[in-house]
Amino acid sequence: MIFYSQAIEIASLKSFLDNTFKIKDLGYAHYFLGIEILITDTELLLTQRKFTLELLEEFRSDSSSSVTCPLDYNTKLTSHDGDLLPYPSTYRRLIGKLNFLTKTRPDIAFSVQHLSKFLQAPRKPHIKATLHVLR
Repeated sequence: MIFYSQAIEIASLKSFLDNTFKIKDLGYAHYFLGIEILITDTELLLTQRKFTLELLEEFRSDSSSSVTCPLDYNTKLTSHDGDLLPYPSTYRRLIGKLNFLTKTRPDIAFSVQHLSKFLQAPRKPHIKATLHVLR
């Protein structure tokens, strides 16, 4: 993908790359590495709408009510409170997907980073807080 405001410079670069590597111009990108790219005359919008909807559906949170804050203020998470999760890989996979989502959703970055501290031995309060982030 090439982003530059001068059409002449872009054409020159494409010509150079084609002569060197034999490339094909596929036009504007619409979807790249899980990120949707919406291009208008004045702006470039990056979104992960499709990824987010699939994530909500996968963890059955698509019908949950939304919240205003990613982490509940009253919840104090520690590494030893609560029962261990029987399948910690589910928690780890969810945290990994939320971490990828922080590329376009910086508002959840702190919450995801805080919850990722419990990847070694996730417990029930941790998964509950992570599902709260999804909401």
